[in-house]
Amino acid sequence: MRHAHAHPSLISVSTSAVLETAAELRLIEREDARTLLDALRLMTNVTQMLRLTLDPGADPRLASEAVQRRLANAAELPSISALESDLVEARSKVRAIFRQVLSAH
Repeated sequence: MRHAHAHPSLISVSTSAVLETAAELRLIEREDARTLLDALRLMTNVTQMLRLTLDPGADPRLASEAVQRRLANAAELPSISALESDLVEARSKVRAIFRQVLSAH
């Protein structure tokens, strides 16, 4: 957001729009934007399915097999273990980009 004054097109309520615009303006690397957008989609899809299928605070690993399949399907993955693995990987990549962007300034 520190660039919003110089680039008003960055101002948006849509996280994906901000990331896409930042990449177009070369404020972040295109590959980083793709990684962040993929992580955003994954987290959003899983979060929405969690809200629909489980009570707040419930552990998805203890959910029924049907709920676990729905969670995996929301992320277009074959299983809950694949989903857990993708979530760990996505968080790691996002954290690395976050650190890189902050350390550059």
